[in-house]
Amino acid sequence: MKQSGSMKTLLASVVAFIILLFGSNPQVQEALSYYTGLSDDFSEYLQPGEVKGANSNKGTINRVVDGDTVVLEDGRTIRYLYVDTPETRKPGTPVQCYGKEASSFNKAFTGANVTLVADKEKQDRYGRDLRILFLEGRDTSDINQSINADLVRYGFARVKIYKPNDTYEEPLRELEKEAIKKKQGAWKDCEDPFES
Repeated sequence: MKQSGSMKTLLASVVAFIILLFGSNPQVQEALSYYTGLSDDFSEYLQPGEVKGANSNKGTINRVVDGDTVVLEDGRTIRYLYVDTPETRKPGTPVQCYGKEASSFNKAFTGANVTLVADKEKQDRYGRDLRILFLEGRDTSDINQSINADLVRYGFARVKIYKPNDTYEEPLRELEKEAIKKKQGAWKDCEDPFES
């Protein structure tokens, strides 16, 4: 069976997804290779991180919902881990002090390529992916280089921890203390920051 390049890529994506579900058992790979016509060396078609959707750790920000939520080009809604920005769009809640500024700061990242890093719990109750976002080229092993940390550092967000996602609570709390001390953003301009 002969496939075009795009068909091979699509089949390789499906195969990679099946391997993720069932493991890398050689017999499973051999059967998949037989039925799809693809080589059993799937790395020829798909490099790690190229599977789109929930398992991908890369993306491009397509639009901003508010200060702590974005939608990627592939349609995933990403809620920044560990932070809470003032509300601008929550039903039944008035626009909070510094909410528009937080949204504007986040809009600066529209079109940016990002690396997404998860903690223990990967989705919230609304089906949004919970992630730390790093601009392309930033060190993903350093929480201080994340957009999440920038939101806290410049006073656009407070630290908000929902267990079990608490891996980087301590360094982010330090950034928050520094932002309060320096009266950054909402800590300067709002009488009662982050309260409705």
